[in-house]
Amino acid sequence: MGNKKSLLLLTLSAGLIFSTSPSLLPLSSPTYVTNPVYAAESTSTSVEELANRLKALYGLLNADEKAKVTAVSEALARLNDDWTYVLGETLISTVDGKLKIEGKTVELAKKIGSLVLNTNPDTLVDDINQFRSDYADEFDQLFGKDLTVDQLLSFIAALEEKLTNDDKFLAGELGKQSIDEVIKDAINELTKPGSTFANLDGTLYEGIGIGLNDLVDIRTRLAEKIDPDNSAISAVLQGIARKKEARIVYPDNLSKSNIPVGQKIALNFSVRLAVGELSVTSMVKFVSDNSSVATISGNELTAVKAGTATVRALVFNDITIATDTITVVSGGESTPPAGGGGGGVTTPDQTPAEQVTVPVTEKKETNENGQTTLTVLPDENALLNAAVGSEAPVVLLLTSKETADLATAVITAGTIQALAADNGENSIAFSTGSGTIEIKASELALALKTAMNQGIDPANAQVRLILVKGTDAEKGTVASVLGKDSAVLAAPLQPKLVVVSGEKKVEISQFTGYLGSSLTLEGTYPAAQLVGVEISGNTGGTAKANSVQTAASSTVKVTPVPTTIEVKDGKTTVHVLKKTDKAYTVVQTTKNFTDVSDQWFAADVRLLANKLLIQGRTQNTFVPQGTLTRAEFAALLVRALGLPEDAATAKQFTDVKETDWYAGYLGAAFKAGLMNGYPDKSARPNAPVKREEAAKMIAKAYEGAGKKISLTDEEKASQLAKFTDLTQVSAWAKDYIAFAAKEGILKGDNGKINPKNNSTRAESAALLKRLLTALKFLSE
Repeated sequence: MGNKKSLLLLTLSAGLIFSTSPSLLPLSSPTYVTNPVYAAESTSTSVEELANRLKALYGLLNADEKAKVTAVSEALARLNDDWTYVLGETLISTVDGKLKIEGKTVELAKKIGSLVLNTNPDTLVDDINQFRSDYADEFDQLFGKDLTVDQLLSFIAALEEKLTNDDKFLAGELGKQSIDEVIKDAINELTKPGSTFANLDGTLYEGIGIGLNDLVDIRTRLAEKIDPDNSAISAVLQGIARKKEARIVYPDNLSKSNIPVGQKIALNFSVRLAVGELSVTSMVKFVSDNSSVATISGNELTAVKAGTATVRALVFNDITIATDTITVVSGGESTPPAGGGGGGVTTPDQTPAEQVTVPVTEKKETNENGQTTLTVLPDENALLNAAVGSEAPVVLLLTSKETADLATAVITAGTIQALAADNGENSIAFSTGSGTIEIKASELALALKTAMNQGIDPANAQVRLILVKGTDAEKGTVASVLGKDSAVLAAPLQPKLVVVSGEKKVEISQFTGYLGSSLTLEGTYPAAQLVGVEISGNTGGTAKANSVQTAASSTVKVTPVPTTIEVKDGKTTVHVLKKTDKAYTVVQTTKNFTDVSDQWFAADVRLLANKLLIQGRTQNTFVPQGTLTRAEFAALLVRALGLPEDAATAKQFTDVKETDWYAGYLGAAFKAGLMNGYPDKSARPNAPVKREEAAKMIAKAYEGAGKKISLTDEEKASQLAKFTDLTQVSAWAKDYIAFAAKEGILKGDNGKINPKNNSTRAESAALLKRLLTALKFLSE
C-alpha cells in the first residue's frame, strides 16, 4: 500500500494547497477575511502558517514553472465574462445581496485567487493581512459570529492531514479519477455528524447559499477558464515531485540518451520517501510527444526512428508530473506507430499509397507432403528503384495468378532494411490466386530486428511472406462451432511472416500494427452480413507440414477482426486487418432478436450481431436497456479492434482470475491503453460503465487504432456547448466527450449527455458502430 500512497500524497499536497484554494471563494476567503474582532490584530499565527506553506510550495518551482503559475494569475485578472458560469447564480446573488454591492462576489474571488497565486514570498504575508483588513466587514456581514477565520484555518489544516497522513482514508481513495473527487470525500469525512466541523457545511449554506462540495465544483469550473491545460497545477506537481525525487526510471542496462531503433523498454516511475525508493508505476500514465521517434503503449516504450522525444508521466486528469527527454539512435530501421500503422491495408489518417507492380520469378512444385507450393522471387533492384526516393509511400505489388497450398515470397534482409530506411510507410503486398498479405516496411524491419535478437544472422537472412491455404475439412470444423445463423464462405487462409537464416527460423506471431490480408469470393454478398474471423484452436485439418495451424486446443474459437468489403465484377473481396498470424476465414451471419425491431438502435444492433461483435443476453433476446459492465465494454472494444486476448497481463489485477471469461479481454485492453486498472491493483470488471467512462474508452480505442485526436479549445467548447447538463460532466471526461461528439460517436438525449448514467447495451452498440464507422473498420 505504501507505494501507492506515496504518489497520491505528493499529488494531493499540491492539489490541496494549489488546486483548491484559488477558486474556492468562501472556503478560501474566510482563511484571509476575519471577524472584526481580529481585524486590528497583527499577523495571526494561522496566516503566517499559511503564508509559509505557500512560500515553501512555490520555492520548489523553477523559473519556468513559476512563470506558468504567474500566467494563470494573469488569466484570472483578465477573466471578466464567465463568472456566472464559474461561481453560479446562487452564490453571486446571495453574496452580492447580503453585501448590497453588485459585483462584490467576483471582486472577492479575483482578490483571493491573486493572493494564492502570488509566487513573491516577500509580499505574501503583507498582502494577506491587507486583505483581512480591507474585507473584515464583508466577512462579518456574511457569517456573523458563527464562523471565524481561525475556525476555517483549523478546518483546512485538518483537511490537509486527512489528505496526506490518513492511511485508511487514502487506501479507499486510490482508484479515484481526479483530485476533486478525493477532496470531496475528505470533506465529507471531516464534516460527518459528531465531528469538530459537523456544522461547517450548514454554516456556509446559511451564509452564502452553497456548501463545501459545491465549492470544489467551483474550483473545477474556474480551472477550465484560467488553466485549461493544467499547466500551473502540473508545474506545482513537478516541483513537489523533484523534492520527493520522483522520476521516470529506465532499465539499468540502457541509457535514455542512446536507445537503439526497434528497442522496446519498460518504463517505471519511482518516488523517494523516508522508507526508501518506491515504485508507483501503476498510478502513472506515460505518453510521448513525438510518436515518429518513440511510441508508448501502457508502460512499454518502442523506439521508432532516430531523433529526440519528450516522455511525460501523467496522473489523475492527465496532469503532467514529470518529463524526460530521450534520444533514439539509428541503425536505419524504423518501426510503426503504436496501435496503428504496422502494415496491411491503408490505416486511418493515411492517404492511399501509389501501387507499383514489381517483376517476379515464380516456381511452382509439389512437396513431399503432396502440397502444391509456390515460390515468388521479386526483382529486388526493381523493387528498390520503385520505392526509394519517392516522395510518397509506395505499395510494391508481388503478384502471381497461381493458386497453391503454400505460397511464399522471399526478400533479402538488406532490401527490407533499405526499404524501411527510405520510408517505413512503404509496404509490400504479396498476392496469389488464394489471397493477399500486405505489410509495411516498418513492420518488416521490426520483425527482422526481433529475429536478430533471437540469433538470426542479418548478413544472409531472408524475410518470407507466406500464404497457407486451408482445407474444406477445416472450413467444416469452423462451421461446426458457429450458430445456425452463420455460414462459413471460404476455406481458412493463414498469412504468415517468417525470418530465416540457414537452418534457423523465427516466426512472427503478433504485430505491433496491423497486417493486412484479403481473399476473394465468387459471387456477390451483402456487406452488412460479412465479417472476417480469426481462428484459434486445432481445426482438425491435415497434419501436413505448413498446413493451416493455430494454437493447439480442444476447442475451436472464432474472433472477429476489422473487415471491409468490396464488391466488383460479380466478386466479393474481403479485406481484413490482423494483429496476429492466425488463420482466418469469412463468415456470413443473419441474426435477429425478438426485442429488437424498429427502435432507434435496431439497425446498429443487427449490424454488429452479424459482425459477431455483440451477442444477446439469450439466444433470442438482446435486452437493449440492460447495463454493460467494464469487462463487457472492454471485450467489445478488444474484439472490434481485433486485438489478441492477453490473460497473462490481467494477472496483475487482484480481482481478476485467469479463468474468468473476461481475463483475456481486460489484459488486452489494459496493454493497448484502452482502459486503466485502479491504483489498488483492481480492475473492477463487474462495475457498470458510465456514459462518460465509455466516452473515454472510445477515444482511447480511436487512438489505439492509429488515429490522432486533435481538437482546439474552440472546437472543444463548441462541442460541449451542445449539452445542457455539462456541469454534471467530470473534468477528466470533457475532452473525451468533446472528441466523441465531434466525430458523431456520442450523441445526446434531448440535449443532455447524462454522463453519470450507466451506458445501456443499446447505447453501447451504437457507440461501437459509430466508432468503427469513423475508423473505416467495417462495411454496411
